[in-house]
Amino acid sequence: MKDSARRPWLELQGPHTFRVILEEDQCGAAYAYLLDGADIVGDVWLYNVVPSPTDAPWMTQAAEPPFLNPGSLCKEDVARRTLETVTRVEARWGEGGTVELFFDDRREARMWPGSRPGESFMASSKGPLASPLDRP
Repeated sequence: MKDSARRPWLELQGPHTFRVILEEDQCGAAYAYLLDGADIVGDVWLYNVVPSPTDAPWMTQAAEPPFLNPGSLCKEDVARRTLETVTRVEARWGEGGTVELFFDDRREARMWPGSRPGESFMASSKGPLASPLDRP
């Protein structure tokens, strides 16, 4: 992780030229980005660090990404695992750059090239930032 003055982030190397960057952004949300070389080929919202807004932030004219996910699209009643609270973050790589992210032993997200958005455990409904992660 970076120094304590910055938001938590982590980089996980995958096969060939694939890698994942996870970060808590200044907007108050955490995202994972799937990269192939220097190109972002997939992304997914992981969780909000701050309280979820009622309205979708991307609906306001002055809004700029990255965004918080509104409460209507989040699991508000489930314990959130963050980059600061987990003891282990693992990337399990599959065919063609598909990756599943685990925080401790809980599967938190899945991305693949072209997934915009990918799937997140903390998403309760499909939206522009994440789709719900299906059960294994």
